[in-house]
Amino acid sequence: MREHKFVPMLFSFYDRTGIEKYLESQALKGWVLEKVTPLGWKFRREEPKDAHYTVCYFPGASPYDPEPSEAELTFMEFCSHTGWEIVVSNGQMKVFRNENPDPVPIETDPLLELENIHASVKKTFLPVYIMDLILGIMQIGLFISRVNISFIGTFSSDWQFFGVLWWPFLIVLCVVELLRYFLWRRRAIRLAQEEGSFLETPNTAGFQCAIVVTSIGALLLVLLSVGNPVITLLMMGTIGGIFAVTALVFCVTSILKRRKVSAAVNRRISVGIAIVLSLVLTFGLIFGLMSRIVSTNYEDSAVGTYEYKGHTYKIYKDEIPLKIEELIATDYTEYNYYIVWDDESVFLSRLEAMQRPRYNALEQPDFRYTIVDVKWGALYKACLNDFLDDYEGWSSEDIYGNVFHDSFVLADAAPWGADKAYQLKQGGVDEMSQIYILCYSGRLVKIQFGWDVTQEQMEKIGNLLEG
Repeated sequence: MREHKFVPMLFSFYDRTGIEKYLESQALKGWVLEKVTPLGWKFRREEPKDAHYTVCYFPGASPYDPEPSEAELTFMEFCSHTGWEIVVSNGQMKVFRNENPDPVPIETDPLLELENIHASVKKTFLPVYIMDLILGIMQIGLFISRVNISFIGTFSSDWQFFGVLWWPFLIVLCVVELLRYFLWRRRAIRLAQEEGSFLETPNTAGFQCAIVVTSIGALLLVLLSVGNPVITLLMMGTIGGIFAVTALVFCVTSILKRRKVSAAVNRRISVGIAIVLSLVLTFGLIFGLMSRIVSTNYEDSAVGTYEYKGHTYKIYKDEIPLKIEELIATDYTEYNYYIVWDDESVFLSRLEAMQRPRYNALEQPDFRYTIVDVKWGALYKACLNDFLDDYEGWSSEDIYGNVFHDSFVLADAAPWGADKAYQLKQGGVDEMSQIYILCYSGRLVKIQFGWDVTQEQMEKIGNLLEG
């Protein structure tokens, strides 16, 4: 039979009545609270007892204090005389236990108790949740800006979603917690003034549990959709790193408290270590993500080099799904084959490839294309719009200063075997370029030719790409 257990902390800092009821239910099962950490509560086994618990808030206390102040000691001594023994002291929050059947309450003035709670909340609960809320909104804003820049690039990237995964859940958690607290406080003050009684604190343990379960489910969904084991390892390492940093900072704080280091010095050291380790973790994540980006870039796949006019150039032979040799009869055999991007997420996949001759044979044709497979039909239109907007900034100007913008116009889709086709029209010169967008069922293709593509070649491309 185990003698200890660890339970995640799912109660709000100010949820006095929720914490009390939970600890009393644990006492009936034979568990007594032993320690409170940033990651949860540690219980030890004892004989089942019908014990009473109460939570008090002492605004003047600090989690960095090496030992209780004179005022805290006086307060705890007073509580001890009435049968309330201190169980744990976690900064401003003090947990007391009383085994008498009908104990005298410690707090008798609800207004004073509300002020103590609010003074403590302003030092811990509110700053943390407000900062997390602001940070979450900023991260979502950055993600939206990335989506506006490249919808396909963002939604096809597994690491993009890992980076933004937590923030929506954190924002919802912060908004709900802050609203619940201020609504409860307003009602509690009114009840204390009118009836002289304390309004039970709102219990959000179920809501917090739902947030945790949902976020874990979303994480598993992302992990299952990731085909690269390096990214999966990076994700798991980041999560483990967050818990490791939290545990390490807590251990440092505890050690400094046991060594009687002053609260001010303890705070500076603990916060400094937290900042340094967080920066290390953040830059490690950024480095890992950038390594992932570089690993998908064609520059890492060179198989050799060649010389031209005193310069050395790399040779690439990536396996690309569509080659010029399948479209045009040519004796040229020194093409470079590039995989520019090859990303996949739970939403869609993107393969961008190109084929180019060497610099000593630039008269040979080349082309470049992007194939996007849309797994969620609801995203198809947004992906198409992303392609259509690719050349929105392209423009030309005539001698009179008139500016003409390039734009995609509908083209004949039949030769391609596509559902719909677009061709880029060059503004001002009223000419059609050799850049096309092809729409198939669940697939989009943007292709740019270095020659005037023929109808026969369109049919070949359609047969190859449609499948």
